[in-house]
Amino acid sequence: MYCILYEVLMLVYKSLNNLALEYLSSLLVSHMQKQYRLRTNNLHLLSVPNSKYKILGDEVCSYDAVFEWNKLPLKLRQSPSVRAPKAMLKTHLSHELYL
Repeated sequence: MYCILYEVLMLVYKSLNNLALEYLSSLLVSHMQKQYRLRTNNLHLLSVPNSKYKILGDEVCSYDAVFEWNKLPLKLRQSPSVRAPKAMLKTHLSHELYL
């Protein structure tokens, strides 16, 4: 489970930093409130897509990946290089697994 979650979150990271295929980047929408200057604009959150079906819709990769990404610590979401998030993500997931 955590191996798959790690791969999905790394794919989200690469998509947000233009290191993945372009069509994957287009699936992710940044959560920005353009009308207002809110503190949530600086948190690097993604907009969670609406799902039609509660049972199966919430398990779709696009929904689950965004939901899990928004749960990550801010330090991990803001990381500028690729090496740092790999190590931090493995550490975060292992702490989540064993604690």
